[in-house]
Amino acid sequence: TIVNNPGAGIYTAVVVAAGGCSATAAFTVNTQPTIPAFTLNPQGPNFTVTCSNPTITINATDPGLNYNWVNGVSAPITGSVANFNNLNLGTWSVTGTDPFSNCIKTNTLTVFQNIIPPTSTITPVFQSITCANPVIQTITTTATPSTNVEHQFYWDATYGGGSLTGVYSGTAVVVPGPGTHTYVLINLLNGCTVTKTFTIATGSGFPTYTITSPVQHFSVGCTGKDIVDINIVNGNTNPPGGALNYTILPPGQSGPYTVSAQSGYTFQIFPNPTVFTPGTYTVIGKDPVSGCETRVPVSIIQNTIAPHREVTAITRTLSCFTPSVVLLGSSNTPNTGYQWKYPTAPGVLPGTTYTVNVTGAPSTTAIAVYTFVVTDNTNACINTTLIPMYQNIYVPIAKINPPFGNNGAISCKTPSIVLTNGSSTGIPPTSTFPTGSLTIARLWEGPSPQIPLQNNSTYIALQPGTYSLTVQDMNNGCYNNTVFVVADNRDYPVVNNPLVPAPAVLDCGAASATVTAIITGTVPVKYEWYDNNGLVKTATLTAGSGTVFAAVTNLGEYPIIVTNEANGCVTLAGAQVITGTLNAAFVPDRTTGYAPLTVNFTNQSSSALGSGSITSVWSFGNGGSATVTSVATNTSTIYNQPGTYTVTLFANKGACQDAESKIITVELPSKLEVPNVFTPNGDGANDIFFLRTSNLTEIKASIYDRWGNMVYEINSSTGNIEWNGKNQAGKEVAEGTYFYIITSTGKDGIPYDTKGTVNLYR
Repeated sequence: TIVNNPGAGIYTAVVVAAGGCSATAAFTVNTQPTIPAFTLNPQGPNFTVTCSNPTITINATDPGLNYNWVNGVSAPITGSVANFNNLNLGTWSVTGTDPFSNCIKTNTLTVFQNIIPPTSTITPVFQSITCANPVIQTITTTATPSTNVEHQFYWDATYGGGSLTGVYSGTAVVVPGPGTHTYVLINLLNGCTVTKTFTIATGSGFPTYTITSPVQHFSVGCTGKDIVDINIVNGNTNPPGGALNYTILPPGQSGPYTVSAQSGYTFQIFPNPTVFTPGTYTVIGKDPVSGCETRVPVSIIQNTIAPHREVTAITRTLSCFTPSVVLLGSSNTPNTGYQWKYPTAPGVLPGTTYTVNVTGAPSTTAIAVYTFVVTDNTNACINTTLIPMYQNIYVPIAKINPPFGNNGAISCKTPSIVLTNGSSTGIPPTSTFPTGSLTIARLWEGPSPQIPLQNNSTYIALQPGTYSLTVQDMNNGCYNNTVFVVADNRDYPVVNNPLVPAPAVLDCGAASATVTAIITGTVPVKYEWYDNNGLVKTATLTAGSGTVFAAVTNLGEYPIIVTNEANGCVTLAGAQVITGTLNAAFVPDRTTGYAPLTVNFTNQSSSALGSGSITSVWSFGNGGSATVTSVATNTSTIYNQPGTYTVTLFANKGACQDAESKIITVELPSKLEVPNVFTPNGDGANDIFFLRTSNLTEIKASIYDRWGNMVYEINSSTGNIEWNGKNQAGKEVAEGTYFYIITSTGKDGIPYDTKGTVNLYR
């Protein structure tokens, strides 16, 4: 499906299949970018290279564009300024490209060439004068073309007149005096010239001299140069060496004119008059010896013409596109001086250029008026022009519009919003500045991880936070920016934070367990418990906060989905159901003792849910056992014989079993038996006085004869002693009755202090 020219905006495409299934996609059609506009200065489209203007400089007026100048023959030119001469003539195409939108505008121009010189004739080209015939014939000229041309004559400096120029109609040109003179014909349309010479030869006797006007150049000018001095220099006779006399005839008079204005035909030596009135004066130099005269007409012209002046600039209105402009003054009048006058200090700047920069605040009136002054140094006349300069630096009104019906917030039901460029020009409608172009969104930026976007009228906001928009007014190129805060309306339910319930326990033999979740919030939420087979329980917690439960029968993870139905935000949490454990444990009241030993056992067995319903089977290790159905029932047993006994408790609850074992150590009680006779005669029978003991610690025995003398003493830490019938020196004692004192302590703590007699026989 093709939709032609749908217009800018946000569109949704819906594709419906034959079965009724559908899919949607959103897309944005941006605002049509503005086609750039520029003009050429000077304006075209046709330009001509001439003799007087061999190079043409053309400026493209919008410096914010990228330019390419091509004609398919000459080398291309880039940039806003192009120069043309006789080497790159032809038709050129100028393309300006907007670097942001890539939109283009193309102008064309044609560069021609006109360097055809004029043609001329001059008659006569040679003549000779003598003292007898001193009259110089009138020079006549013809010109092709006959209009828009200028005739100029440059007199030979040898015979007066200097390098004077004059514009003549083409006939009856009076030559000032002898010499080789120059005639120049100028085509005023293209500045091309043709030059020819002609000669006035003289015989002997004519005096020579030179007429100069070094300051005023033979012209009556403006104030300061409205008086002309005529100087006669380098006068000499022919042959040289003599003195000359001079007189001056004023315009329209045949009589003499002297400095003193006296009547009569009076000659003076070196008169240097000053004249005020324009016209043709005749200077006569006379050789008083030969009588020959040389007459030189001097043309004093009225030159009060103001010099030509012109000021060019690519624009008279500064803007953000063109924040600086060079005012270029010029004049085609030779020998001129230039000066700019402007309102700020120092107020005067010599030269042909002046740079005007953007300054101050925006204004619809001229920011300043600049005066360009051209002074003709020849006639002191001036010409001025006033250049008012404006500046259009009004920043655009930057604005970001949220979607219609949305105050600029992201929620779980609205995870993204489209921000739109709602900016407009800031140029006052009452001004004369153009306001027809758009204010373009140059750069969108948002909080991370938003990706910046250039040159787009819309921006999709996926994150809450501060968004910025930089715009450019295409009327004046000025930038501005604004920000827009996208609010976060995503209110997620808080589940199991910061408190996390302990895992639920499916105890030994239990049919079910209860999973728990703690929900914190202020708005009603819907919660759903799930297991591997699907939904277990769903309900609504209208208070927004509380502890919710679900009875479950299996081990494993139970996800809970909590939904804020007001804004669609969902939080996923979960609870765990773990298996119950059975711990068989008991404590004997003693683990060691002496037979007979009675031991009592305390049953401490338990499961995750307590000690109820536990069956305990006891194996005491002495052949005895017991079975009890309550942990609270204690048991006991008696160990009559010494030894090491292993006691094991077997605990059972449902499918759970556990066992614990402990060791009981039983020892014999202490004992001390003393014999009353022994026969140490070496027959191997009853040769040793040996005590019968058990579980004694140290034992000490002292043996005395009937007179009370100690015959033998022994200590032992092994719990027993013996006597072989010898004294401490190792000699056998005599037969008889001996007394003993024996002391000891049993390991069971029973003390022994025995005294008695023993009979020794050999």
